[in-house]
Amino acid sequence: MIRHIVLLKLLLLLTGLPASGAGKEPPHLSGEEIDVLVADTHRASMQARERALRKMVSTDSYWPDGAWGETLWSLAALHLNKKTDIANQRLLARANEFVARQKPGDEATSTPGASKGAPWAYFAIQDYVRILCLFGAESPHFPGRLKPETEASMKEALWFWVKLDSKLAHTTLKDLLHLMGTENHDLTRRPNHYLIASLLKDDPKFRDLPFDDGHTAAEHAAAYTEFFRAWPQMRVRTGMWFEVGSDTYQKYSWPALFNLHELAPDPVIRKNFG
Repeated sequence: MIRHIVLLKLLLLLTGLPASGAGKEPPHLSGEEIDVLVADTHRASMQARERALRKMVSTDSYWPDGAWGETLWSLAALHLNKKTDIANQRLLARANEFVARQKPGDEATSTPGASKGAPWAYFAIQDYVRILCLFGAESPHFPGRLKPETEASMKEALWFWVKLDSKLAHTTLKDLLHLMGTENHDLTRRPNHYLIASLLKDDPKFRDLPFDDGHTAAEHAAAYTEFFRAWPQMRVRTGMWFEVGSDTYQKYSWPALFNLHELAPDPVIRKNFG
């Protein structure tokens, strides 16, 4: 019942109708009527998003400029299965350029400023990794929309980042409430450590290569599997967010949680983040 009341008030606010306490009383709807209203609103929202994605891809327009916007555009194009050749060309060109610049001791780092020039930009790494997980050759979702050479170069670009930034010492259960930077930065980094390591551990080119901490992708993926199996339960006990009510940081934090729910190779993690 509480769920119905909350949803109804939210929907009334979104549609511009007065909610309780704001003048006229809202209409008294049954639980079944509220469920229909919620379903209809969700359907209309998804249709509006679909139209926006199609317009963005068809007009070749995106924001912000540069690698960030281009990553988002490529994700939308590959999702819609439209202009996939162009998406592959753009992803390949940026990844190749980045890989060519890497020198020993001069690899990508994890801070926003130092990530300038990375093919994903900083906060769009969530979307960059999502592209690999959704459209790579072994993906259970939409395999093959990434061309082999694009997938290979994107993996190599991410390898330079993850081998430096991911540390097995940061994956113990004692670290569940220890943040790597602020909360949105922690969620930009750790979930991607896990997803990237999970991809690389099965790739013959990377599976035997040690990260900078001396451990392999398989060891990092296994450690983060235990870490993220426990993460939701810890947050249930202690509170969901450190950055409570932020209208700035939430847009960086939520994609990490969606990726863990939808793309984690471990079924327990997918369920726990659902």
